[in-house]
Amino acid sequence: MKKSLILGSLLLSMVAFGKDYTQYKSDKLISGEVAKQMIETNKNVVVIDVRPEAKFLIGNVEGSYNMWRPDMEPKDKRYGEIGGMRASREEMEAELNKMGVTKDSTLVLIGDNLDEYRLWWILDMYGMENVKVVDGGYSALKDAGVKTKFGKEAAEKQGDFKFASNPDKDTLA
Repeated sequence: MKKSLILGSLLLSMVAFGKDYTQYKSDKLISGEVAKQMIETNKNVVVIDVRPEAKFLIGNVEGSYNMWRPDMEPKDKRYGEIGGMRASREEMEAELNKMGVTKDSTLVLIGDNLDEYRLWWILDMYGMENVKVVDGGYSALKDAGVKTKFGKEAAEKQGDFKFASNPDKDTLA
């Protein structure tokens, strides 16, 4: 009986671990090396560092912008005192336009926690498709050799970005 249990477990493991997961492949999560190449060769890349301002000031990618939790939250009190809610489409457009984002821009999000994925989710829900998240965040870009610096974000630019489609509210919990 014990041998049958072990053999059954082994067969089940082989089936489970032998499964082809390539159908779930996505180009949304990129390596530090791929991000470095994009940053160095594509003029339409906008790097958004999704870390607290103090961490950003200590070290950031040259030419990047900082967007932290308050920048992703509504500016009014439409949700009362409940924190952590998402900003409206118009508020997100205004934030992105300060970074010079246009319809042709590719956003590269970096962080060191989970907030970069939260920003990706908000942008995706509002219909922005050309967004990448760096696997390993700021550290991965630094290790890949991207130019970094201390201090403030890049100078504010004027973009003309507008979300193209209606929000995909199916992703709301």
